[in-house]
Amino acid sequence: MKRTILYPALLVLLGLAAVGYSEADKKSSKDKKSAGKDEAGQLVWYRYDQGLKKAKSEKKPILVDFYTDWCGWCKKMDKDTYGNQEVMKLLNEKFIIVKINAESKNPLEIKDDQGKQKTEAQIAREFNVSAFPITWFLRPTGEQITYVPGYYPADNFVPVLTMVSDYIKEKAYEKMSINDYVKQKENSKTKKN
Repeated sequence: MKRTILYPALLVLLGLAAVGYSEADKKSSKDKKSAGKDEAGQLVWYRYDQGLKKAKSEKKPILVDFYTDWCGWCKKMDKDTYGNQEVMKLLNEKFIIVKINAESKNPLEIKDDQGKQKTEAQIAREFNVSAFPITWFLRPTGEQITYVPGYYPADNFVPVLTMVSDYIKEKAYEKMSINDYVKQKENSKTKKN
């Protein structure tokens, strides 16, 4: 099954958002060890290796936010999108959330073929990440499902999170691409109207 999301599907998804489909400073990745909300009500992100373990035990899908320290859009997405209460609620309820600094040499508790610890930068290369921000969605087992490239304001990201969460919850990725799933949802919504 193809694991990429095409721009037409994103446009359809944003169209669904427009018609009403949807019924913290960064710490270094070494410090991001627990998820959920801290006492201040902000999101706290898992490291990649820890997020994989937690997702497997809780059987929840994973959202991976790839960023760099120099990326202005990444900082804007952190502040405006991930700082939004509705986005935080969806993330806490539906996903294990992970942040990866695509240029970081921070070692993870994941070994490469030679038995050496992988770094966050190596994980980013494995995902073929070359533009930022980029958000990947993974099965609880860590297998890649789909990704959403670029910055999204909170109002547009909420329906994306909802759609991807439904796609994963229904295990539709076993039967169809995310593009076909979005089209199917759009068609069923059109038929109801």
